[in-house]
Amino acid sequence: MWVRWDAVLRFADRYPSTTLVLDHLRGDTFPDMSGWPQRACPVAVPIDRWGHMPLPADGMSPAAIAEIVDAHRTGLPPRRGFVPHRRRERSDDTHDAAPSVSEHDSIDLGSGYYEAGIAARRTAHTLLTEVPELYDDVEDRIDALLARTLDLLEQHTNATDQHE
Repeated sequence: MWVRWDAVLRFADRYPSTTLVLDHLRGDTFPDMSGWPQRACPVAVPIDRWGHMPLPADGMSPAAIAEIVDAHRTGLPPRRGFVPHRRRERSDDTHDAAPSVSEHDSIDLGSGYYEAGIAARRTAHTLLTEVPELYDDVEDRIDALLARTLDLLEQHTNATDQHE
C-alpha cells in the first residue's frame, strides 16, 4: 500500500493532473520514477472532492487524520464543514491567526448578497462575449507579424546570397 501511495504522491508532485494520476493508478502504469528527486512533502495530504491535492503539498492536521481514521473504523462518513485557510509563517516569525469557525458562521451576508452576485455574473458574461472576437483579432495580427517576419528573413537571405 505504501509503495502505491508513494507513487501517487511522487507522480502528482510532478504532474498535478487528477486525470493523469487516475489513469496511471487504474492501469498500474506509473513511469519509472527512480531517477526523480525524493519528495520532501507530507504523506497525509488533503484531497478535495474533485481529487485535487494542494500545491505545494500541505500536510493534514493530526485531528483531520484522526477523523478520517475514525470514520473508516466506525463506518461513518467524516463530517464536512468549514475548513479555515491555513496561513504560512512569515519570514519574521510572526503568525497570522486563522479565523475560528464561529467567526465565519456569524457573518451576515445581507439581503441583496445573492442578487448582487448574480448581477455581477450576468455583467461578466455580457462582457466576456466579446472575447472570441478579440482572440480572433489578436490571432490575425500574430499571423500578419509572422508573415512580415518571414518576408524580412527571406529578403535578408536573398541579399546575403547575392553578396556571396
